[in-house]
Amino acid sequence: MYLKLIEQPQYLGYGVACILALYAVIYAVYQRFLHPLAQYPGPFWASITDLWQVFEFLSLKQPYRLTELHKRYGPVVRYGPDKISIIHESAIQSIYQKSSRALPKTEFYDAFGGAHPNVFGTRDESVSPSPQCRFVQMCLMEI
Repeated sequence: MYLKLIEQPQYLGYGVACILALYAVIYAVYQRFLHPLAQYPGPFWASITDLWQVFEFLSLKQPYRLTELHKRYGPVVRYGPDKISIIHESAIQSIYQKSSRALPKTEFYDAFGGAHPNVFGTRDESVSPSPQCRFVQMCLMEI
């Protein structure tokens, strides 16, 4: 059976088409039912591919469509294979934390502050001014 595909080239196209179709079905089943974000509701095509989002973006209706999706599916909507949109007010605190101490900067930021130290590349919080200090400094500079 398998040798027939190699020996007779006219069957090679069928074999490749079957393999691609099987891959597409497995991928769709995984994205829709087994992916960690599968528990969140959203449009079928949006859960499988980003092409849905590209179409919405190019039609200039993406913000309006996202609002419609929230009206239809609720405060949490999956609008891409790896994207969710949350409009629930109680989630703001856990998504945007007040303090950076819970998520400190990693060694990645060392590359940005090596030769010329700056606020973005500084990992040491004692050196990096807090937002309150920067606000006070700006106010004092205006006086």
